[in-house]
Amino acid sequence: MSWRYTTHIHVPERNRPLASTRIRSLSASRGLSGSSHYNNTSRSYLIDTNKSYLALRASQPPDNYSKYANRLEQPTERTSGRQLQRILQYCVTPCRPLPTFRRAETTIHDTDCDEVYPSLYIGDVASAKNKTFLRLMGITHILNTAEGSRYGQVDTGHRYYRDMPNIRYMGFPMTDHPSTDISRYFYIASKFIENGIDSGGKVLVHCMMGISRSATCALAYLMINRKMSAVDAIRTVRLRRDVRPNDGFLQQLADLDNELRRERQYAY
Repeated sequence: MSWRYTTHIHVPERNRPLASTRIRSLSASRGLSGSSHYNNTSRSYLIDTNKSYLALRASQPPDNYSKYANRLEQPTERTSGRQLQRILQYCVTPCRPLPTFRRAETTIHDTDCDEVYPSLYIGDVASAKNKTFLRLMGITHILNTAEGSRYGQVDTGHRYYRDMPNIRYMGFPMTDHPSTDISRYFYIASKFIENGIDSGGKVLVHCMMGISRSATCALAYLMINRKMSAVDAIRTVRLRRDVRPNDGFLQQLADLDNELRRERQYAY
């Protein structure tokens, strides 16, 4: 009765040819080709030796390891608009009043405004046009992302705030449509918001409803000046306001995120 050594040793499928060859070479070198020379001690020796050999092979890096390692270290994942849509879907916004307002006072002024980041507010058209509310909140800078007189736009401007000399105003004539190129205003809006906050003021970014155009510009500010990723920026804002940029704006934010990631990667 002869013994087939490889049938009683568990060897992974990818290493079986190597393991079998190793066992046969060990058997030949020790004269164990017959069953009369194969005892329990020799069998244990072969099993232990084979396991040690396989463990050594597993611990050694494969050929061209450095090339693959360098490739893995490079960030290959790109942010997509669909990914940002999922973040919006699963982030829940709790209902909370403004820090300096009670819920009843906000209702009296008929405003929809939230502080989404220290000294940065997102609001609707009523927040931008209610001068009493602006004075109570201490707003010093207003960014109108829906400037114009057409449907869905807000017809304010420098003249509207001429009786409020402490207000700094900027307006973008945009419509809330996925094809609108809002990305061309990202850096201008971010600079305006940053100047307002750095000067110790409070910045109100608004559109018609305060959920798409204004939210997109506020998110771009957090990404550009506060160095947040698009995902982190959306989560930060959604914890304080129920914003919902349209699909086209989300894709432009995703493109901005990829651009900023590349710039910061090469900067180091």
